[in-house]
Amino acid sequence: MVDNNENNLYLPFELRPGTDVTSKFIMNDKTVKNIIIHELLGSNISNNLYHSASTKWSDGTKSDVLYVPTEVNNDQPPILIEIQNSIDQAFMIRLIQYCTRVYERFQVLPVVLVFVVEVNFISAKSIENHIKVGMNQLVALAYFTTCQSASLSLLEYAGDSTVRFLYSICKANMKKKGDGELVEIIDQSTEQIRKAIGLDEDPILTAEKCKGFAENLLETIEVQKRKLVEVYELNAEASQKQQKKYIAEDFEFIESSSEPGKPKKWKKIYDEGKAKGLFISYTSSNSLKSSYHHSKKREKTRK
Repeated sequence: MVDNNENNLYLPFELRPGTDVTSKFIMNDKTVKNIIIHELLGSNISNNLYHSASTKWSDGTKSDVLYVPTEVNNDQPPILIEIQNSIDQAFMIRLIQYCTRVYERFQVLPVVLVFVVEVNFISAKSIENHIKVGMNQLVALAYFTTCQSASLSLLEYAGDSTVRFLYSICKANMKKKGDGELVEIIDQSTEQIRKAIGLDEDPILTAEKCKGFAENLLETIEVQKRKLVEVYELNAEASQKQQKKYIAEDFEFIESSSEPGKPKKWKKIYDEGKAKGLFISYTSSNSLKSSYHHSKKREKTRK
């Protein structure tokens, strides 16, 4: 459900940050594109010089995102972006193949940017010491992507302007998706009604056909209703799972590993907790920290 306030926005599980569909429409936004290009190539690059290009290659493979300038050269190379949950040998081989395909198409090697949820490259761990309100825009983009938070309210640095902007893109995409489904229902309904109006046959036959059109229309409405109910139930389930992630043992370990009144050393706490078999639901110290602060906010609200 879309709310006018990003703070109250809860993204469907399949549209949460870090998923393929969300990452791709975020990376193809013009403002986000300019952020990435300026960080990688310098602020002297003109806004909107690059456009999103096809990522389908001659061998049938498909990469995630590709930016290409109006004129490709060594000073303005293509930019290849990949979003991954983890890095393994198979991905590295694919990445090399993608770079080869880019070179074959443009005769210039690309600049490569990889966002990773769990490990090296631009990851939750690599940006850990750079996260703050007013953080670098590329860091904010990585923070948004690797946290995979369905709600802005779950993030410790929800006040960062770039992070809020990225969630506003998600909100607009949700509205567009919902509007598209509504238009589809209206089109189908209009077609059935026009068929009924256009009938000019025997009254009995006309009545039977009108009944058939009405049954088809009712079926269309019921199908869409079931879809809406399923999405609502999935979102509610995802929300409950998010709230249950934070368990007592994790909380006790964090408190016992912290000095009162001093900043928590989240990387150290996370690594030590993982070694003890804790923090099973978390992929990084950053996601653990976000969940911890959200839990503390809920405690204050209950009091």
